[in-house]
Amino acid sequence: MALETENNNLETFTDLWKKVDKDKKVEQKLRCRVNDDGSNDGSDKPERKTSASSQHAVIDELRTECGRLQRVHYLLVMIVLILFLTQAALLIYARSNHSALRASIEELTLKLNESHCPEPTTEPMPSPITPKYERPPDLYEEDL
Repeated sequence: MALETENNNLETFTDLWKKVDKDKKVEQKLRCRVNDDGSNDGSDKPERKTSASSQHAVIDELRTECGRLQRVHYLLVMIVLILFLTQAALLIYARSNHSALRASIEELTLKLNESHCPEPTTEPMPSPITPKYERPPDLYEEDL
């Protein structure tokens, strides 16, 4: 929209638009057109048109890439499964070693308690009589 006027003041533009004659107003309608192939005439980047053979080549490339990705995915799943089973086996092995060690410790504890450990008493144990070590007398020779 445009208006022919000598006044450059934008603050009074609405008043001018209402008061001016219709022959001084310039109105333009803009049209946008889109082609049937979906391309835009005024676009900055022109889209490249691909032929059917190049599209088939791209589809074949994508199929081979998908096949390769499926094989890699299968391989990774198998590796994770093997690692999981290995970890489970190691856990079971460590648990059996722990229970075997615990059983051995309990057995040794029972044997020690049965054989040499009398019940503690409140009376002091008599000390065994051992001969006291006596030092031989010092002999001094006066004249050497």
